Order: sequence, then structure tokens, then C-alpha cells
Amino acid sequence: GAYQAAGNKDRIGRESALFRVYSSGLKSGRDAWVYNFSQVEVRKNMQSMIDCYNRQVDGFRERCVAQSIAVPTFTDVDSWIDTSPEKISWDRADKGRVARGERYRYDEEWIVPCTYRPFTKEWAY
Repeated sequence: GAYQAAGNKDRIGRESALFRVYSSGLKSGRDAWVYNFSQVEVRKNMQSMIDCYNRQVDGFRERCVAQSIAVPTFTDVDSWIDTSPEKISWDRADKGRVARGERYRYDEEWIVPCTYRPFTKEWAY
């Protein structure tokens, strides 16, 4: 016999399917940080990255005060932040939040079981 089709977007509601929702899933842009087989490792990775980010926010804020930078730019942020890939993975949104002085908060409840790639159970933040 044939396998059940996962589904066909063109025939939603007219044909049986395994899944009702079509999605490409969570897009973190930093999979090595937010996914792991170990819940403990996800916790350590995220706490470390969030701590690094918050140190950058605090230090950048102090720099802006010391240098009388009233409206920081992405160039100001880029010239300040630590871009060591072992410590943090930056995206444009993070840099904008640094410029605005927004800190991140770690929340244990955001660690959830997930399916990473087909049929691989892992933990995600």
C-alpha cells in the first residue's frame, strides 16, 4: 500500500492529511544556541547568551552617556558589541534593542520539547 500523504496545500479540507497546519517551523537564526538534545545544555546556552547580551546593553548605555550619544546608530552598536561567535549570535533586531537599551530576561518556561528536523526530538528555547 501507499503511505498517507502529509498533505497538499492546494487541497486543504478536501483531502485527508496527517497535518492541518503548514509551517516551516521555528526560525531562530541561531540553532546551535537554542536547540539541543539536553534541556540542561539549552538552559546553559541561553543563560550564557542572554547574560552576554545584557552586559553589552549595559556597557553600551554607559558608553553613550560618557560620549553624549543621544540617539545611537547601528554603526555605534557595531563598533561596541562583542561579536565573538562563542559568546553570542547577533541579528539586526538584537542590535536595534541594544541601541534602545532593551535587556533580555531568561525564563525557564520558554524551554520546550520540539521536533528538530524530521523526527528528531530535542529541546528549544
